[in-house]
Amino acid sequence: MLRLIIFAVFALTYYLGRFKSDWLYALFDQDMTADPDRIFGLLTTMGAGALCLLILMFVAGCMAVGQRSAVDQEQ
Repeated sequence: MLRLIIFAVFALTYYLGRFKSDWLYALFDQDMTADPDRIFGLLTTMGAGALCLLILMFVAGCMAVGQRSAVDQEQ
């Protein structure tokens, strides 16, 4: 299940970075004509996607530890 989530985030960030990143260039005052492969958009959106995955894994880890400690207290 985690692999599916990671793949979905990777695919979404690739799509957004490659085809829908016009607003990123305007936000950071970058010249889109100098970057025909949209490397800046790809790196920016994939960095944001990686950050979201790290936060998701941290929250999942905290929930797992909390659930495990609750089970240990019951025994």
